[in-house]
Amino acid sequence: MPSIWDRRRVLLALGAAPGALALAGCGDREARHAYDPDAPTSLAELAPGHRARPPGHKRRRADRAAFVMDLLERLADEDTGFFPVSEQLHARQAATRALAEASDDDELVVAALCHDAGGLVGEPHAWVSARLLAPYVRDELVQVVKHHSAFQRRFRADQTQEQREAHRQYAGAPWFDLALRFTERYDQPSFDPAYETLPLRHFEPLVQRVFGAGQRYADLGSATAS
Repeated sequence: MPSIWDRRRVLLALGAAPGALALAGCGDREARHAYDPDAPTSLAELAPGHRARPPGHKRRRADRAAFVMDLLERLADEDTGFFPVSEQLHARQAATRALAEASDDDELVVAALCHDAGGLVGEPHAWVSARLLAPYVRDELVQVVKHHSAFQRRFRADQTQEQREAHRQYAGAPWFDLALRFTERYDQPSFDPAYETLPLRHFEPLVQRVFGAGQRYADLGSATAS
């Protein structure tokens, strides 16, 4: 029998209305922020194959920021698989490290915070995460998040040499050096349960600034996840 969490995730993926979420046992806050036909507050809208909104489409800024915070809160229930930390702790720790190095770069910190959030939708999680960020952070960060899994393979002992070198196909891209730094300094070391990590609420003003400013960049689109 599916748990409340399972039913909630399925309903969200289908773009369920608040009433349906309430029937599934979801809380008021979850129902309030789960889906809005006028804003990308549905997990389904982030999934590969979903048609991108037309240029100039107006999104409700407060709803977008609230959706992102809700998504990040849900990561507390997801484990990383290999390390004794939740996906949320990993995300907060990556953002904490980014903030320590670049406190004046809200977009970088938010990218670090959201780089694995697409895992709530499914695979490829990096592409879904990049699509979440694309209209709100600069393109070099979108590309880093979109391709960070390839760069992370160089740290994994269970990968072949060819797999660990997969990131080199992007050498020469303007974001290549940033991807090396992002994965080496923010992503890879952020599975440490003893590291002093900032709470999620510390990042809420940054999320509101980045997602509440409106779309300043191009959508990633949905034609391909490659």
